[in-house]
Amino acid sequence: FHFFANIFIICGIINTMEFFRNKILKRKKSIITILMFAFFLFSFVQFAQKPYPVNKNNKPTRAGIDLYVAYEKEKTIKELQEFLNDSLLIDVEITTDDISEYYKNEELDMAYHITYSDGSAEIVIDNRERYVAYDINGITNLKKFNLTTSNQFVKTVLVHELMHTYFLQKVVIAKYLGAYVSKEYDYRNIMAIQIFPNYEKAFGAEFIEEGVCQYVVNEMKLEIPKVPPKSKTVNDILENSNEIKYYYSIQFLKPFLDSLGVGEGINVLIRNSPPSYNEILNPNIFYKRLL
Repeated sequence: FHFFANIFIICGIINTMEFFRNKILKRKKSIITILMFAFFLFSFVQFAQKPYPVNKNNKPTRAGIDLYVAYEKEKTIKELQEFLNDSLLIDVEITTDDISEYYKNEELDMAYHITYSDGSAEIVIDNRERYVAYDINGITNLKKFNLTTSNQFVKTVLVHELMHTYFLQKVVIAKYLGAYVSKEYDYRNIMAIQIFPNYEKAFGAEFIEEGVCQYVVNEMKLEIPKVPPKSKTVNDILENSNEIKYYYSIQFLKPFLDSLGVGEGINVLIRNSPPSYNEILNPNIFYKRLL
């Protein structure tokens, strides 16, 4: 639909340009003709910048989210690969759906990421009308300043979920090469961790993986940075677990990932057991024991 609509508009503009070119030659570039040409050109540029539909509140529609993910996913994967200086090798299917009734879905979840026993993955982006814009460049600087929560952009969620796939890829490659991978990160042991939980280590593994994903989102400037809460005790971590996992984790990992890079940083992290609560509160203790 968008393809034919664009062709129709482009043809119309070409005809309009030709019409006004003749007028200009005949009337020696009259001011009115030039202004009309400028208006049509400006209208076309505005249309090209907003190819995906929005609702009456100027937010992405369900149909628009479906289109955006379908048309932009390959471009987004390419951008992510360029940032990582690495390739996404995992077989991953990316679709959209209303995830509100999905198994284990939580209210704040914006996507559903499924890992299969063969190492492949599936990403389902929530297509409910919950987003502020398709990407961060779709809103004004004033609106960015007034936003109070993050992950409100379709592209942000897509990149975050693709980073889970990349994290999985590093685990799969390490296992294939015979390298040691701490059991909390081993995708084949995910169900075992849930059945026989060590909640502290499970939280630590999730803290690291979500932190890596959010680090990349922030470094690619796909969301508004958020100041994490200050935690001094284990109880602070438990009471603010989402804030800790998605925002403080960036601060925790940034010096390490800035130094090693994302790919090599993941390789080191998965060889070591996840941080304890005490190590989350005291990063130096965690980094001193890394192999």
